[in-house]
Amino acid sequence: RKTTNYRKKIVLSLTTAAAVGACIVIGAKLIKSNSS
Repeated sequence: RKTTNYRKKIVLSLTTAAAVGACIVIGAKLIKSNSS
């Protein structure tokens, strides 16, 4: 079915976006703590 596949794609893209965002936030915090 197309609807379930579409939902899976949305969930996957959202989880990847969340993971990337978390990595950026963690990276920024590490850089800030290292510089200071």
